[in-house]
Amino acid sequence: MTNLTRMLIGAVILVLGLWVVIGEQIAGVSADAVVNGRLATLRSPIGGTVTMPPISLGWRVGIDETVATVTDPRVDSIRRDDLALEQARAQSEVRRVEAALVSLADAEAALRERADAYLGYRITEIEARLLEARHRLELLEGAAPPGADDLALSAAMDQDSPRTPLSPTDLPLSLSYARERVATLENELAAAEAQVFLGDGYNDSPATEQRRQQIEAERVELEIRLTALQDDSDAVSARLDREQARIWRRTEANITAPADGRFWEYLTENRTTIMPGDAVARVLVCGAPIVTASVSETVYNRLRPGDAATFRLNSDRTLYHGSVIRLGGAGAETFYRNLAIAPSERHLERYDVALYMPELASHPLTGCSVGHTGRAFFGTRPLDGLRRLFR
Repeated sequence: MTNLTRMLIGAVILVLGLWVVIGEQIAGVSADAVVNGRLATLRSPIGGTVTMPPISLGWRVGIDETVATVTDPRVDSIRRDDLALEQARAQSEVRRVEAALVSLADAEAALRERADAYLGYRITEIEARLLEARHRLELLEGAAPPGADDLALSAAMDQDSPRTPLSPTDLPLSLSYARERVATLENELAAAEAQVFLGDGYNDSPATEQRRQQIEAERVELEIRLTALQDDSDAVSARLDREQARIWRRTEANITAPADGRFWEYLTENRTTIMPGDAVARVLVCGAPIVTASVSETVYNRLRPGDAATFRLNSDRTLYHGSVIRLGGAGAETFYRNLAIAPSERHLERYDVALYMPELASHPLTGCSVGHTGRAFFGTRPLDGLRRLFR
């Protein structure tokens, strides 16, 4: 191998070394990075005595799992008692009207039966009178030829012949009177069959039918009143149910986890009295782990939300891929109030960046744990291929 060849090989190696060193340095790298997570603060909706189950810090909790219970046995129930009394009165009035309706229905049925019996007897009576009237008319029409005198009429109608009081003895008048009686009784029978009663001294309906119609009108009015009373009773019952539900909510409240996570911090002691809105505990929300990192000003100014980023734990060579979700800048202490891991003083001296790393959720170590440290990288580096090959 000639000296020229050796010099060329050395130059290539030098250039490759410089390319790796400069490329690794040019690529954005965080000074420190930590797996972080969002904290959910659980507050009491009511005031009372808080009771917590035996849950240790770091205990895994599921969504809607109860982490504390608040009870208040002194909740105001005066309004509920008033509504219960009002409901009892409304239901009592409904029962009274229902009983009155039953009584009216029985009375109406009895009167209807009596009116029907009266109608039947009345029609039978009119039919009998009509039959006799027609018979008298037939006797008179066949008694004598026209122009017969009173003696002939008397001979035709002996003492046993049917005749009404004050009937005329003159034949023409008797025939006219008999025809009038037949026509009158036929009209009266037709009216009775139509349930219209004709006669002197009373209305077109007997007293029984008039009373039945009056009771029917009263029954209709009571049915309308019953419907209104039932509506009022239902409205009171609905208000009572809402008031009872309000009392139940005020008497006892279960404080549950809003998502799957870990019990992170007690904010009050067991068996203590708290007020509405007081914080009871904090839960670490799993399922969406993030990485908080600090970078130099040069790297920070190159980043944009949505840029690709990678993260590697100090105890693991695995690279996790994600993206930039927040650029907090310098002095980003306020951004960490709802995060599990607070920033260090060194972190606050640099520029804060938050990364979303969905692959961390499936990691057995970091799936629902925070605090593990590592380094975040922005952009590609010359040795990324070797890292993927030997990881």
